[in-house]
Amino acid sequence: MDLVLRGTIIRKNIKFTKAESPDFTIHTENKNIFIECGSAHLSKPKLGDIKYKIYSVINKKSSKPYCDPTTALFIDITNIYYNSLINEILVERDEIREDVKNALEHTQFGNVILFAYILNKDLNRFESVYIRIDNKNTEETLLNFLNDGYPFSEHTVYNFAIPSDS
Repeated sequence: MDLVLRGTIIRKNIKFTKAESPDFTIHTENKNIFIECGSAHLSKPKLGDIKYKIYSVINKKSSKPYCDPTTALFIDITNIYYNSLINEILVERDEIREDVKNALEHTQFGNVILFAYILNKDLNRFESVYIRIDNKNTEETLLNFLNDGYPFSEHTVYNFAIPSDS
């Protein structure tokens, strides 16, 4: 995921530094903000509710020192969507948004964005789709960055395929 993120911020001519923890420092005129990347992944298919893998990533990352209102947590959930499709229990956007919002309230992260890569069969192209969830404590500079690069919007693809992994 960080290659896609890196490409996005380079195209937008945003100054950044790539590191390990957190993964990206975004340099703005006002102050630095941060992005940590992660992924929720199943090594083998499981029956039932698999959203716990997303909460596991949030919980693990929330214990890190960079977990604060200036940091966004970007999580690749392509594999989770793939497995939910195989189990014929597709994770609904509004349900996952509400569940992650509740989990986010127990952290200091300013935001979580869940990404999935899909094949849009109608347009014959791969796309990155996302669900944005802001915490109530989101720092203003981070909020401005997110509003510019990852606005709240709806994008529905009816004829799609989901790869098993990003």
